[in-house]
Amino acid sequence: MKNIDLNTILTLSVTYFVSAFLGYHYIAGRAYIEGITLNTGITYSFLNFDFSDYFFYGFLHSFHLMLFVPIIIGLIWFIIVFTRQIKNSKRDDDVTKANKLWKLETHLILIFTLVGSFIILLFIPLKHWISLQEDGYKIKVRSISNSIDYVLKDKEKYFTLICGKDRCLYAKKDLSGYYNTKKDEYETLLLKSYTIINYSNNSKKHYAYLLSKTKYNKNNEYIFQIDKKTLNNLKDISILLKAKTDTSKNYATTLSKDSILLNTLYQENSSVLFVSFSIPITDEIEYLYINYDNTTD
Repeated sequence: MKNIDLNTILTLSVTYFVSAFLGYHYIAGRAYIEGITLNTGITYSFLNFDFSDYFFYGFLHSFHLMLFVPIIIGLIWFIIVFTRQIKNSKRDDDVTKANKLWKLETHLILIFTLVGSFIILLFIPLKHWISLQEDGYKIKVRSISNSIDYVLKDKEKYFTLICGKDRCLYAKKDLSGYYNTKKDEYETLLLKSYTIINYSNNSKKHYAYLLSKTKYNKNNEYIFQIDKKTLNNLKDISILLKAKTDTSKNYATTLSKDSILLNTLYQENSSVLFVSFSIPITDEIEYLYINYDNTTD
């Protein structure tokens, strides 16, 4: 048998370890996704993840295990160096023993430095990825809160969260449910817009979007979605914002369970505000206005 040169051995070793590294994290990622989709009615294969997706999730959630690698390597290194330095030390004179001890201490310092540096270098991207995950959550919340385009499924509004290559993910405005489907499977609709008149300068360039209209006894409860910048982040909007109906009546905002829930949910990660009005079923809102005189009819 011909001798195998060092380059061939190194090439085979690198190939093996890279394959094992990729394969392990692929399997770990698939197991993670399977756990997420367990009991949801959706299998992991339905989400159409590819190899890189599984590898990413597997690597991200197995990252902490890599911290043991430099520790193990450092321990093996120390044992080998310690064994070599101590071997036959009984025959050495004091000067030789001192030199060996100094070499051992040097190796120990080097091992701790390299292991510590490696762990720190692992933690830096880990902290960054965790930060990105938090940013992703904030973006998700902001995207749903600001979204005015939706699809109807079982008379429920699902707002666009994100679209991939051939599928889109939708969520209810209160994040109580999610739905994914192929693009263009449902018609995309837009929330009905209402003009907001600012009587301080008679401007009509801002809009409120009707999120829902629900009948309660003899009244309809309207919930509007409004960009906070439209109202210059007014804290007393519950006093200043009014609704004008088709019967020329004026109504002030009310506190409803749904509007309070949405404002509480989005108070930190959103630029929108949710306001509600309770209007008799015989009336229809024509537009909203900001009344700085704080007067009502």
